[in-house]
Order: sequence, then structure tokens, then C-alpha cells
Amino acid sequence: MQKTIFSVVGTIIFCLFFSHSASEAQTPIKIFDPVNVRSSANGTGYGASAVTFNSATINLSCPSTPIAAVLSSSTDGTGKVLVDNFINLTVNSLSGVPIVGPVNVCRGGTADSTPSGPVQNCFTSSYQIPAGAGNLTGQNPDTLVSTGGVSPIDISSQLQAGAQQIKIDLVDEGGFLASSTIYLNTNCTQSGVTGPSTITGNPIPQNNPTPQQLTQNFPFNSGTDQQIQSVYDLSQAQAAGSLTISPNTIPQMQDSPVSQTAFQSTLVPGTSFATSTCLIHTGELIENQPACKLFTLQCTVGTGATGSGAQCPVSSLPNEIFMDIFDGPGFTLPDITTPSGITFHQGIGLLMAAEGWTGGPCTFDPASNLQDLLCPQNLLTNFSGPGVYEATGHVTHPNSTFIPVAQVPEDLTTVTVANQQAGGWINSSSASVTFSSQPPVLTGTNLPGAAAFVPSPIRSITYGISAANNVPMPSAPSTTDTTVENAIACPTAANPTDPAATTFTTPQNLTGLSDGNYLIHYFAQDCAGTEELKFTQDSSGSWSTGYYTFPVNVDTIAPVIASGPTLSPAPGAGNAYTVGQAVTATYSCTDERSGIIRCGSSTYSPSSGVLNTGAISSPVDTSTAGPKTYTVTAIDAAGNQVSTSVQYVVTAAFDSAIKVTLSSTTVTYPQGTNVTISIAPTKGHTPTGTVQLLDGTKVLQTSSLQGNGAAYLYIQGLPVGVHQLSATYAGDAFNPGGTSTPVQLIVNPVPVNLSTSCWNLNYPYGANFQCGVYTSSNAGPPQGVVTYQYDGAAPVSLTLQNGVAQFTLVKPPAGTHVLIIGYAAQTNYAAANPSKVTFVVTPAPVTIQLTPSSWYLTGGTLTLTASIQSWSAGPPNAIGTVSFFDGSNLLGNMPVNALGVATVTVSASSLSNGSHTIAANYSGGTNYAAASSTITITVAR
Repeated sequence: MQKTIFSVVGTIIFCLFFSHSASEAQTPIKIFDPVNVRSSANGTGYGASAVTFNSATINLSCPSTPIAAVLSSSTDGTGKVLVDNFINLTVNSLSGVPIVGPVNVCRGGTADSTPSGPVQNCFTSSYQIPAGAGNLTGQNPDTLVSTGGVSPIDISSQLQAGAQQIKIDLVDEGGFLASSTIYLNTNCTQSGVTGPSTITGNPIPQNNPTPQQLTQNFPFNSGTDQQIQSVYDLSQAQAAGSLTISPNTIPQMQDSPVSQTAFQSTLVPGTSFATSTCLIHTGELIENQPACKLFTLQCTVGTGATGSGAQCPVSSLPNEIFMDIFDGPGFTLPDITTPSGITFHQGIGLLMAAEGWTGGPCTFDPASNLQDLLCPQNLLTNFSGPGVYEATGHVTHPNSTFIPVAQVPEDLTTVTVANQQAGGWINSSSASVTFSSQPPVLTGTNLPGAAAFVPSPIRSITYGISAANNVPMPSAPSTTDTTVENAIACPTAANPTDPAATTFTTPQNLTGLSDGNYLIHYFAQDCAGTEELKFTQDSSGSWSTGYYTFPVNVDTIAPVIASGPTLSPAPGAGNAYTVGQAVTATYSCTDERSGIIRCGSSTYSPSSGVLNTGAISSPVDTSTAGPKTYTVTAIDAAGNQVSTSVQYVVTAAFDSAIKVTLSSTTVTYPQGTNVTISIAPTKGHTPTGTVQLLDGTKVLQTSSLQGNGAAYLYIQGLPVGVHQLSATYAGDAFNPGGTSTPVQLIVNPVPVNLSTSCWNLNYPYGANFQCGVYTSSNAGPPQGVVTYQYDGAAPVSLTLQNGVAQFTLVKPPAGTHVLIIGYAAQTNYAAANPSKVTFVVTPAPVTIQLTPSSWYLTGGTLTLTASIQSWSAGPPNAIGTVSFFDGSNLLGNMPVNALGVATVTVSASSLSNGSHTIAANYSGGTNYAAASSTITITVAR
């Protein structure tokens, strides 16, 4: 609509009505979303200067019965239509033979006088007048159709029975442009759309754009099972504060179909996408067959007439979102097996190429600052569907042609963790991880397009770690993930094959890992933008996108030997068994996380997850004589281990001919006992040779037998406890050797005497309290420590030196205090009777030196100074108050300062003439006694 209102040369009311039975089904097909009212692009005018701002070509099959086809702004076909300026309709056969048009189908609105004659508009003067004055700019025409629109437009007569293509163009002749939602309500059947098509978006203001302005949809086909819609979403970039928008930027989306054959043979040779295939959009047709779809996003600024991708809003982060939402047939992503034995995965892509992309490597518009990137770039970060498919890509800004593809060869990353055990377990809170990523090598695979495949070098490896049950989903770059850039730079668009793609390896350290189950998620990204993502297809054929992961399970806590080992039967005297005796050890192990893989003689699979073994029994070695140790070792799946041992002795069978006799079976340390070892003769032959006296397995003494076949020994100084004493005889020519049955000797601890000497037990506050502790025993000075407990506090330990210890309490407070001094049983010394010491600290005595500012007062003021002193504790440090009196008259209560001084000042006028007795009474306080002092002054005013 021109801003200057032309004279209306005529208002033509053209109504066509067709009567259809109620049973005749009609389907609303959405052609265009609304375009808000805005100024026309510069240079727009009549005739050849008119601009088509929205365009769509739809394939229809119409019945032979009366055809119903109405353009409306509502799904029921009754909504008025508003287009500034008009709608052109073109009808062709599927072979391209013209049938109708292009013809302006607008009726019932205003008409403009043009050099070519009057042109009907799809709006009324109720819209034209306020719109021409600029009062409707930015408004949604769907809210204006009731008064500003024209009646639904019946185009039934323009269509014919059978298959045909209809092309609907929304045309602007300058001034302002706008369009309400446009539906085609028809009983014809839609089979798809055929590009090229154009859909304009709404202006995006530089400041405070609305959610609707930030996220704009471009629906090319809304038919059931034919949906095609692209989405340009700037909401994340705006929320992140990373978005820059030129004033009134207007996005516009164009599309065109491409066949899978043309895509692989023409568009992607010489790139890392040479073996990929574009994804069919069921609703897009070429020669009546479903095809792939190329989208081109361009932006104009203000009323500029020339659009480009570089003029679209720019983000400093890759958080602008481009989505392709479509219906399409199923597809697969088979792994690529290479002659070298390496298997590469295939993924999905959303390619972004330069405007006017005709195939192979390309160069982005320098105005976009993307010109150094390889072109095309793969933006895809997520894919899902069908019902419908959604391909989502992230970019800093679009430039400018997009197409979704499948079977894109991906880099292959392997992950290794140092010292990792089976099951993914480590026993440290840090993990040394190595990522190694290899570009795809397709030589010898015979994949279609493999000869033209050029692998893209690896740009980076990104990784993160999370709880195994909380792995994030792929999206825009995570702020918590780490990206390691390859030191080898990416090729440039000017030289896309140098440097060549090589393996990229990087060691990394993960620290601060608490015990638990984790998954490292990771992906390599090549210089063409392809991320190594995991695409999974479920049993229903639906795709989801995730990360490849590697388990790292952390268990730093050692297992526990929960019981045992317990030997059965219990050992005899001297903790001994005889040679060959059947003995069993019983024990059990537990673990709190990774699970037991070894408990004593039993082993378990690392994947078994055994947390409690239950009781295990194992044979104990008694095959040879001597001291023995039975050890149980527990190891968990993370490699943590712990051991517990039990000692025992294996002896030959006891010989009743060898006997040990003690003169005393109980002694007090360090006393001893006489020991007689006697050997009964064999067949009258008196035993000769030597015997050994053993304490368990320790040899105490060796002695020769006397003429009567006996040895006499004295032992002393054995430590406190129960001792099993036995004798071994080496034997002689007539008497066999052997071992006696053990006898028991009990050694009791020596009694300890404890006394104290403390100074002094009653004294005024201010001095330390000192004590000496003295211990003695028949075994010499006791060893170890004595303790004292002061007024019920925790015991304090003092190391004895020659049986003596001393301690000092620093300035105990005034009051009665109790010390409990004791010696507990230690080593070979018995506990002593504790000593209780009670002492009293009296409050520190004080004196007051009271001094007036004048002894003979004639006027002015009188200042009285009381200085508090104590011979035992010094002056009180801000403790207590001094009350000053004139006779019985209180002059003031004053606090004592840090120097023990209090002062008060009174006016001479408040004192009568004559002699005055002044008193200073100190209240006392913590640790200080009360005191008083008086002086006499004279007042003569």
C-alpha cells in the first residue's frame, strides 16, 4: 500500500458461492503465517517494481465433483483476508503448462490507480487510512481483518479436476506491507509443495525484542505427514546477553528442492560430507517425487531492499538456533567397517553453506567474519524424530544456506584411564585420562562418494564428567565442560586440504572425584563443525541424540574383613596345634561400593558386585612345626585391599616323658620362679644332652641335663601376662627327643606407689599453683605417664622421668579447686591409688590510695582519684567499681579502668563549706576482694 492514498477508481464486489453438501470434507491448508504491518523496502512500487514478499507453490489433486477452494484467515474458511497489497494466483499443470494467471484474486477492497490500470487490494479503507498514517506499524493483521480485511476469496473456479500446481504470491506495491494468516480451505488433496518459495518474517527491534520476535517460524508445508518448517531462534542468545541486532532486522526464508542424487554428485564432493545423503522431506516435491530441501536465510535491515545472511543478528557465542522440522521417510546410520579393521560411526548433520552454494567447498561472505571457516559447516547438535523429525543446529550467526543430511562419517575417539580396573573402577579421587581421536579413513570402503571424501582435521575434543544417572544432553556448549583445542590449526577456505587430518591425542586430569559412579561424556569436533555425537534409534524407529560416554567409577574406601579369621578348633596351650591337625579358618569380607573380588581363598568376578561374602571357611596349614601366620586379604574391584592375620604355633605331639615343673605358677613382676625340666629314662638309660625352655615359640634358656636326667633353671623379668612354658629335648642315642606339654605361668604387674607434693594449699589470687608427682615400685621407677584432672576437666598426661613428673597451674582463679592425680596400669606396672589434692585460692587483697585534686577547695571542681593495688595480683584490670561518698552522700559509682584507677569529678558548689569526710569503697570483683579508704578535705567558698 502506497503511503500516498490514490483515488479509489472503483470498488468491485465480486462474490462467488458454491454449494457443497455437508458430507463433502474440506481441509484447511496453512499457506502463510501473519506478517506484521511494516514499511515497504526501498524501491518497491507498481508493476515491475512490485515485490513478492511471500510465495508458495502447492501440489493439489482436485475432485471431479464441484471443487471447493477458499483463501481465508481462519481454518473454517470464514475469516476475512488482509494482504497489503494483493494476492497473485498462478495455476499450472504438473508438467508446467500454464492454466491460470498469474491473476490478482483480491476483491471487495480498495483499488489503486497504477500506470497499468486499477489494481484491487486485499484490504479496506478501514486499514488503508490508519496504516498509511503509520498508526498500525508492528501490529498483527490477524487483529485487523474484521474491519480492514476483505471477505474470504473463492478461487474454486480457477482450479480444475485432477493434479495441478497452484502458486500463491503475496505482492507489495510500496508504502507498507502486511498479511494476515492465509489458509486454503479446500476439498482438493494436497500432495506436497514445490520450491522455490519465500516466507518473510517480522522485524526484530534492536532493543527489547519480544519472544515472538526472537523466535520466528517459517512454515512451508503444514499438511498432515508433509510438515516442513524452519525455525530461527535467538532467544538463548538474547538471554545470554551475547546478541547484537541491527535496528529492525527482518529475516526472510527461501527454499528450493534438491534430489538426493544431485546433492551427493554436485553439492558435497571434495568435502567431509561427500559420502553423506540429504534427508528427504515428504512434503517437498520434485517432479511429483519427495525431495530434499535447501533453506536460505537472509535478512534485510530497515527498509533496505537487499538481503544477506551477514545482516542477520550476530552472537558472540554459538547460541543462535536454526531448526528444520519436517516429515520424512526412515533412514539408518550403519557403521563403516574399514579394511584396517577400524570401525567408524556415522551421524547426522545440519549443513550451513554460503549463499548461492553450487557445490563442493565454498567461501562464506566476508561480511559475516566466517570466511576463514571451512564451508560447508555442520551445525547440528541434536536430532530427534520421526513424528516429526527435528534437526537443531547452533551457530554464532547464519550464513546462509542450510540442509539436513545423514550418514556423515564421524571422528572416532578412544578413552583410556590410567590404572583403571575391570568394571571401570579406580581407587583414587583423581583420574588420568587420555583422549585420542582419529579422523575417518574411508579408503577401500566402496561407499558412494568415498573417492571424493576429504576428511576434515580435528579441531578440538570436548569432555565433561557427571554422575552416571545424570549425563547432560547435547546442546549449545556447556559452561562446565572442557574443550581442548588442537595445536594444529584448521585449514582455511582458500586452502581446504592443508593441513591434512591426523590423529589428535591429549592427556587430561580429572580431580576432586568423590566416591561414586561417573560417566565421562565427550566428543571430537572437526574443522567442518561435525561433532562426534551418538545417534540412537529405538525399536519404533525414533532417533535420539546423546554423547558417547566412558565409565569412571571411584571407590577409595578399602574393603573390610568383617569377621575372623577364627581358627577352629581353638588352639591349645601355648596357642598351639600339633603337626597334621585339621584346622579351619572362618572369616567374611564386606565392601561398600565396587564389590569384593577376593576374600581370602575365594575370588569373585569384578562384575559380580559382591558386597558381603558371607562366611568363608578355608583349611589352615599345620603340615610342619613352627610359628605360623594365617592371613586373610580382601581386595575390591577398585584395587583397594586390606589384610588381617592371626598367629598360631604348630608343634610335634607332646611327649609325656618330658615334664616342666614350676616352683611358683604366679609371680609379681619382675620376680621369677624356679623351673625343673625332667626327662623320664627309656629302658633305664638316663637321658643326656640339652633341653630348651620356650615361652610360646621364644627360647628363654638352654641347659644341659644333669646326671639324674633333669635340668634346673631360674627365670625372671618376663612381662606381665600369661605365659605358656614348654621344654624341648633334642634326644640322645637311647632317648628320643620331643616337646613337653606347656605349663602356665602368670606374671602380675608390680604395685605402684604414688605421692604428691603441692604448693601451697591456701593462698591469695595472683600466683601459680605447682605440684610434684612421685611414683615408685619394687621394679624401679614406673614407666609411662601420670595424669591430673583439674576441677573435672579432661585428664592431662605427664610423662614420667625416673618416676617423677611436675606441673604448674597458671594463676588459678579464686575459689576451691580439686585435683585428681593418678597412674593407670601400664606395661608391667599396676595402677596406683589416685591422689586427691584440694586447694583454696582466696580473692586478692587490695589497698586504695584516695587522692583529691585539692585538699582545700575554694571553688571550681573537685576530682577524686582512687588507685586500686594488690600485692599478690597487681591492680585489677577494668574489674569492679568504686563508689565515692561525701559522708553518706553518694558522689558517683565509677568503673575501674585498665590501670586499676577510678575517678569522679564534682562541682565545688555542690559541697557545703567546712570539713568533709570522703570515702572510696571498692566493690571487689572477679578474683579481687573489696576494700575502702577515707580522707578529709576542707571546702571554703
